[in-house]
Amino acid sequence: MPRNPILDTNAQLAEIERKFESMLDVMTNAARIGNDIQAQATTFIGKFEEASSQTDSSAKKAILVGVFALVIATLSPFAPMVVDYFSPNRTVPAIEALTREVVSADRAASADNQKLIEALKERDDQATGRIVEEVRRRQDETNAILRELIETLKDRNVPANP
Repeated sequence: MPRNPILDTNAQLAEIERKFESMLDVMTNAARIGNDIQAQATTFIGKFEEASSQTDSSAKKAILVGVFALVIATLSPFAPMVVDYFSPNRTVPAIEALTREVVSADRAASADNQKLIEALKERDDQATGRIVEEVRRRQDETNAILRELIETLKDRNVPANP
């Protein structure tokens, strides 16, 4: 007689039970891993939200700094005009006074130079006059000496022009 299939059914059921228990261990581990992943994801999302809010705050501060820099860059060319408008400019009067002093000193120096030139001309004229007088005097002396020579030569009967 053939073997009773009921006996084999119990063995097969035992095998199926063992496989289910094995699968139950795998599923329990998978569920634990899933829970760990979910916990890590929750932590990550919390940290991400915190970092995101910090980034938003930093971005807002950076935008504020950029706007402030643009305002300064836009207004800084006008600062000298505002300062000039509200504060008296002492440079222009000082330059004008200095220019007047320089022009006055230049005129005085020109007048002094002109007087010096005139004095030098007068002295030059005087020196030239003395030189001319001296040259004439020496020429007269030379002429007198030559006349004496001619007279002496005439007395000796020597021709004056060879």
